[in-house]
Amino acid sequence: VGAGSALVQSVVLDLRKRIEQEEGHRALIGPTFPFALDRGDPMAITVRGHVLRDWVVDQVRGLQKFGFKNFICLSAQLGPKTLTALEEAAWMVSRRGRFWGWTPKNTARLLPLSSA
Repeated sequence: VGAGSALVQSVVLDLRKRIEQEEGHRALIGPTFPFALDRGDPMAITVRGHVLRDWVVDQVRGLQKFGFKNFICLSAQLGPKTLTALEEAAWMVSRRGRFWGWTPKNTARLLPLSSA
């Protein structure tokens, strides 16, 4: 339990370093979601897809209040349920506030990635 989280932490630290050095942006590493959606790993604690999706959306919306605009969500899970949940979260984050083609300036962008 937790092997995927350790892998993601390693990749995230490298990604943070590259973002800060090459792009000149400051990067904040958020909390790790310690559960799996796909039942391929018998040692993993599994939850339903909407739990991950809503957790990611809530994290992004919470950080938006502090001025954060761009987000990357990195997953160590390869299963389709995980990728679908993260893609849905990205869509929900980017669509918030859109009405008749109008997009507010403070709309967040979420990029879902897989460590694989």
